[in-house]
Amino acid sequence: FLVDDANQAVASAEDFIWHVFTRFEPAADIHARTQKTERFHVGLTPPIVIDCRLKPWYPKVLESDPEVVKNLEPLFKKYQL
Repeated sequence: FLVDDANQAVASAEDFIWHVFTRFEPAADIHARTQKTERFHVGLTPPIVIDCRLKPWYPKVLESDPEVVKNLEPLFKKYQL
C-alpha cells in the first residue's frame, strides 16, 4: 500500500482501514508487474502496489474541532457499550 504518511496510516486499525479503503480507485490505482483478464476475472502478478495516496481532486480531510471533541467526550463515555 502506497500512502502519504505510513506512521499515520498504521496508528490504529481504524486509521489503516480509513487510509487504505477510502483513498484508492480499483480501476486506476492497483498496479502489478503484469495483469491479465480471463473470463472477466483479473489476474495480477506480484509485486502489487495499491496507490492509497490523497489525489489532488479529493476533498480536504475533515478534522474535528478540539473544543467540540472536548465537549462531547463525556457523552461518548456515557453511551459507550
